[in-house]
Amino acid sequence: MSSKLYNLPFTIEGTKSDITYTPKDFKKKSIKKDDFKGAYIIFDLTTGQNYVGSSRKVKKALFKIFKGKNSSMAEVYYGWKAGHEVTIQAVDIKDTDYRFVRNLRKGLRRIVAKYEKALAKEIKKLNISDDND
Repeated sequence: MSSKLYNLPFTIEGTKSDITYTPKDFKKKSIKKDDFKGAYIIFDLTTGQNYVGSSRKVKKALFKIFKGKNSSMAEVYYGWKAGHEVTIQAVDIKDTDYRFVRNLRKGLRRIVAKYEKALAKEIKKLNISDDND
């Protein structure tokens, strides 16, 4: 799946935040500075997979994922180490209308599901028009 198909960062309804990171942005020295409570979406642009998570310390959680210290996200880590193109969009809960992180995470999952559905529809349209040529 090409990164051109994803319009990143896409607008997340109900938020004022569109912070986008790469795995290399999470270094030991920088994670403590300006850490925040919120949620994140990890896009593996090579495989088309996405992962939504939340934490009281988002930068620290992402640091652990990309250091291979989070066994539940091992697939993300090993994909990135294998050369997959990965981008991360994080949302600070203060920049949203949500009161609880778990609700923000659920909201992000709904938004990503809608986005994936629209993206699949667009790909299908492109494939149909290619077949007609």
